[in-house]
Amino acid sequence: MKKGFTLVELLAVIVILGIIAGITTPIIRGVIDNSRKESFLDSVNGLVHAVELDKASRGFGIYQVYEIDGNSEDSISPSIPISGSVTGVGEIVVNEDGDIDVLIEFDKWCAYKPIETHIVRLYDAPCIENADSSFANRPYLHKGMIPIRYEGANIVKADNRNPDSSPWYDYENSIWANAVVVHEAHKDNYLNVEPGEIIDNDHILLELVWIPRFKYKVEENPIDIEFVKGAPFVSSPVEGQGYRVHPAFTFGEKSLRGFWASKYQLTGDLDLITSKSTDSVITNQSVNTLYTLVSSMNSSNNPYGFPSGTLSTRVQKNTEWAAISYLAQSEYGIDSSSISVGGSTTNNEYGVYNMVGLPSDFVMSSYNKRIGGSLLSPFPEDKFYDNYTSDNIDQACRGNICYGHGLSETNTFHGGSKDFLTGPRPFLVRGVSEMLDYSNSTGGGSSDEAYRLTISRR
Repeated sequence: MKKGFTLVELLAVIVILGIIAGITTPIIRGVIDNSRKESFLDSVNGLVHAVELDKASRGFGIYQVYEIDGNSEDSISPSIPISGSVTGVGEIVVNEDGDIDVLIEFDKWCAYKPIETHIVRLYDAPCIENADSSFANRPYLHKGMIPIRYEGANIVKADNRNPDSSPWYDYENSIWANAVVVHEAHKDNYLNVEPGEIIDNDHILLELVWIPRFKYKVEENPIDIEFVKGAPFVSSPVEGQGYRVHPAFTFGEKSLRGFWASKYQLTGDLDLITSKSTDSVITNQSVNTLYTLVSSMNSSNNPYGFPSGTLSTRVQKNTEWAAISYLAQSEYGIDSSSISVGGSTTNNEYGVYNMVGLPSDFVMSSYNKRIGGSLLSPFPEDKFYDNYTSDNIDQACRGNICYGHGLSETNTFHGGSKDFLTGPRPFLVRGVSEMLDYSNSTGGGSSDEAYRLTISRR
């Protein structure tokens, strides 16, 4: 009688078991992966449902960011009732119109839903591949905005997940986030095409640049800047180690994660305002004319596709202009150099252009709410302009230095014009011949004065 197995038989069994294991292990691993993937998607959809319920209880017109961290005891902040567990790390943003933006990452998957779509999609790739290591706030794309990159002479749609292979932005390397607004007739087409598709310049109305929230310290040129995550309420602008949160990121009673600035001065004509390099700059217009037209760019049935009533479109204030300049005069821009006439704040195509030279930039500001030749009637709400109470820059903010306004703090930078406001000329003009210089204006319009656009949540 034969007892046991021969060595050959044992080896054969081992080989067979190895083959079976080689076949079944990937299958089992795939089943486990699919189960985890489905569980992640269920978690995200549960979060979206919870946010929708919270949104309904809050009502429309409220902007809210929900920070998601499934690894933390406080898995969602602010806290809201959730059924089931929370998986992944990221954020859900609800804008003033109630539209929801989702970006949550777990393991090797990304759950993503831009505001234009209604379905959360899973991608087999990280949400944010960390192309930008500066800790700048992720740009928020309002309705109608399309993320873009520059490839040679072409403007192409960017992947707003910001992959390393083709980054949308990388502030660490002076690549500021850019977006465009196309005419309403072409919007749906470009929103639905894949990243890398060329955007026809003839369809573009506005080219925009994202300015993320930051705190700063001016000891010398260049300016020391650190980006601030989120939009925490600031009870005092002064933080540790002498840093100040820049005032441009407070709009009325709102704290902003950042704002969009027009890449170029306002162009086109009074019937259709644009901001693009190929159109003629609008000049010879009073403050009242441009303020009225720009403020109505988010009106009903506007050609930009902007939501009506919940988005602020405004003529750029002095503090907003100064925030761009401070960022430019830091390691994230041109450093301590001065911008050449017609040049960019980053010395590449991703910055803001024409901040030095004629026509120079008229900014919303006032000397004690004097009207001058502006024809403003009535005067705008306080949040739409910077008011100066003295013609002395060291006392212009209620007897104190105006921190963050690009006046006393940077008065020794580069030279150029340093003519502050007067009674007959109660408005500021910036960038006449050097970065961060300033002059004054009646507000009545001139061939040497142009305007810029700022867009943020209202």
